[in-house]
Amino acid sequence: MYITRFLKSVTGRVEHEIKKLRQENEEYCTLAENRLKELNQMQNSLATAIKQQEQLRLQMKHLPTAVVWETPEYKGLETHFALICEELSKYKALYIAECDKLVS
Repeated sequence: MYITRFLKSVTGRVEHEIKKLRQENEEYCTLAENRLKELNQMQNSLATAIKQQEQLRLQMKHLPTAVVWETPEYKGLETHFALICEELSKYKALYIAECDKLVS
């Protein structure tokens, strides 16, 4: 009698633990499936981004020069280059004047 109660008690606990472990296993499987879906979505997004990047790179290689000339960056560089050329001309004139003084 005592042994039967003990065995039923132990069996009940074991069954409860097994049920609990099965529930945990189902939760982990669900989490794993969700992670796998998320990874697949991210992989697809990455593949799409890589394709788009390659298309943009090809478009940039065949970009007309006139489009580049109209950008604010180009215009700023052009202005800066003009100022440097103007400054170079001034220094060149000063250099020539100094050379003329030394020769005379």
